[in-house]
Amino acid sequence: MRGLAAHELLEILDQGEDLSPAGRAALLLTVACSDYSRERVKSLSIGERDALLAQIRARTFGGAVESVVTCPACRELVEVSLDVRSIFPDRTQAAPSEETAREPLLIASGDFVVQAAVPAVRDVETIVITDDPAEGLRRLLRRCILRAEHRGEPCEADDLPEDVCALIDSRIAEADPHGDVQLAIQCSGCEHHWAEVFDILSFFWNEMQTAARRLLREVHVLASAYGWTESEILTLSARRRRIYLEMVGG
Repeated sequence: MRGLAAHELLEILDQGEDLSPAGRAALLLTVACSDYSRERVKSLSIGERDALLAQIRARTFGGAVESVVTCPACRELVEVSLDVRSIFPDRTQAAPSEETAREPLLIASGDFVVQAAVPAVRDVETIVITDDPAEGLRRLLRRCILRAEHRGEPCEADDLPEDVCALIDSRIAEADPHGDVQLAIQCSGCEHHWAEVFDILSFFWNEMQTAARRLLREVHVLASAYGWTESEILTLSARRRRIYLEMVGG
């Protein structure tokens, strides 16, 4: 695993513009984790995938994150500082060629008994994007349920009551805790407490877009000044690009 080079960052953004979030994550892992096969990536849980994305982000931009969120109570802006390496486990020591063997979850609630699997990347990739998030979650739940019984008789996933489905979601979240990271935040103004979802993929992707705009501006300035090609400029280290930019007043 390694961080992204400048030219890779631009290429990934070009290729990922029209991809789903799952597709963008797969693209990032393909480039930065070349020792992980495509099938190995598909077998990862969402938490395992996001842990790898956090390590790539740390190697590309550093581990520290500075962000601002809005307090839902008083609407004041609250600064958030964290290190992604302290939130997600380091998976760099995991064997990249071996699929993770997970025991199915056995969930009993009233007259219902369900055997479910923690969703993997391949499951998320198969979900067709819809305008109804609830329908997307239902489709994912259907893929995760391996077997369902009501009073000893087989039943369909769609026949499970809402409280059983909620229990399944809860058990899956416990089994893959880094698949849904929520930060505990307190407003310094009104002291309101709340949980804020931290989506490493969307955060990292937004950072890449900001970095890309800066890189393209640097390319424009240096190409105009020296006649260099984009590839020649991007092979320079960030430090050397900065020095040349200072020389031309960029």
